Amino acid sequence: MLKHRNRLMLLLTICIAGSTCARPKSAGAVFSPGGTMISYQSYVSERSFVNFLIGIEYGALLLEQTSKPGINAGAGYNFIFRQRNNRSGTSVWYAGPAVSLGYMADKDKFHGMIFCFSGVIGYEYSFHLPVSLSVDLAPTLGLSFHNVDENLQLSPYINGFIWSLVPRIGIKYRF
Repeated sequence: MLKHRNRLMLLLTICIAGSTCARPKSAGAVFSPGGTMISYQSYVSERSFVNFLIGIEYGALLLEQTSKPGINAGAGYNFIFRQRNNRSGTSVWYAGPAVSLGYMADKDKFHGMIFCFSGVIGYEYSFHLPVSLSVDLAPTLGLSFHNVDENLQLSPYINGFIWSLVPRIGIKYRF
């Protein structure tokens, strides 16, 4: 009995691992005026995917509000609400929630931790080659935690909201 159960568990593990590996994935870069990010995307099902981003935020640096860029990492879960296949590739419209965490400067030149919630809406076109292009908009609401005169202050993350109103453009390699 124990031998059959172990075989069944092994078969189940192999099936789950195989189905996870068989789902489409992509990795690439996402560019915006406020920063550059590395992106990893993996489909969870035919109608949804997760997206992980890590990058450098230099929006406040460009506006001369700080002398150092910030860092940011985030994750999102996107739902595909329209998909269309044609001779040259596949187009996908998607939307979903995302969260991010980072360390950067805000409008008042104080550096500190930020925590943000975003709503992402975007379009991605995957060519029959292993390349995809995307454009998305991710309006962001966040909080900035920073130290002022040895007191921890909590304030809205203004730069995050301003830069999130500008579309991001991505290029990814699909595998």
